Amino acid sequence: MKLVTTVMLLALMTSATAIECLTSKPAGEWWSYRIVDGRHCWYAGKPRTSKAKLHWAWPASTAAVDPADAPPPP
Repeated sequence: MKLVTTVMLLALMTSATAIECLTSKPAGEWWSYRIVDGRHCWYAGKPRTSKAKLHWAWPASTAAVDPADAPPPP
């Protein structure tokens, strides 16, 4: 539970400078990608943007939570 709370707080604190990753390249605009968490992270902007500024939307981030922290099944 502590990990989830920490992730949520980190997401809120960095949202002003964070760039959300997309799973596929949209049409139009200039798009670049970096490999983040083993997946292509597409974002609008210049190539080689710092990985620290890139993040996945909340549902994708929940997959990274340690299963040992999950509550036991009912």
